[in-house]
Amino acid sequence: NLEQALNNECIYKAQILYELCQDILQEMSRRQMMDRAEVDFNNFIDDLRKEERNVAGTSSVSTTNDLENGILLMTDSRLCPLAKGGIVLQLLQNKLKSSWGDQRNMEFLKQIFQNVSASYCSMLEKWLVDGVLNDPYDEFMIGDTAMNPSTQLNSLNSERLWDTQYVIRKDGLMEQFQDKSVQFKVLMTGKLLNLFKHSCDLNSLEGLLPEYHTEALKVLPQDTELKLYVDRSYERANKLVWLLFKDGYHLPQVLLQFQKSYMLSGNSTFISKFFNKSIVELTSLGTQ
Repeated sequence: NLEQALNNECIYKAQILYELCQDILQEMSRRQMMDRAEVDFNNFIDDLRKEERNVAGTSSVSTTNDLENGILLMTDSRLCPLAKGGIVLQLLQNKLKSSWGDQRNMEFLKQIFQNVSASYCSMLEKWLVDGVLNDPYDEFMIGDTAMNPSTQLNSLNSERLWDTQYVIRKDGLMEQFQDKSVQFKVLMTGKLLNLFKHSCDLNSLEGLLPEYHTEALKVLPQDTELKLYVDRSYERANKLVWLLFKDGYHLPQVLLQFQKSYMLSGNSTFISKFFNKSIVELTSLGTQ
């Protein structure tokens, strides 16, 4: 009875944990034996070639459907010396795939994956809901390239920081985040929320646009569920920024004023007034 109980409740779990540990140790050993400087350089060159092909294959008119081919994402292609974060989670997902058909193993592996991915879930939620990158050990798919975390935003560095501060970390990018459109929306959502918070001098976005409120993320979403969650967060971030420009900076009125002043929109009497006041100068120019 004891032997059967051990086989049914303990031994298979110990075997799975042992295999997972071996996979992680092998990955750690593989990374330590690499010439990381050479690998980082090769990855950088590969990224440049891919970007060149994307630019060459992109039409002059880009649309939302061009995310796969035309959008160039800022990425960090450096290799981490340790197996952590998304790297470990991807190893777990591979183990889940190899265990399909074994219900007992699948249930235990799902439980492990849920427990191990809890902190990753929390980081994803904070980034997509509040624009906060809480990643002290560089495990998340978004990396912060700012050398000084207390860098102050000003008119001299705002454009550079917008383009380069937050990047997609390619090493350890999990399978469900391989879609370029998902990467783009995840990256831009946090950046837009950061823009809104800095512009409005806010520490939290809690309570804003309650119609977009979602339950706390407890399990890392997959496939369609992930895309829907990211799309909703991306829509909320864009709505906040649109309200910022529309109501805070009166963008529609500014655009109308530009059209009236520089494109003569709604100013039909301008041409006649211009000729009446400038006829002498125009005539002299014509005779010369």
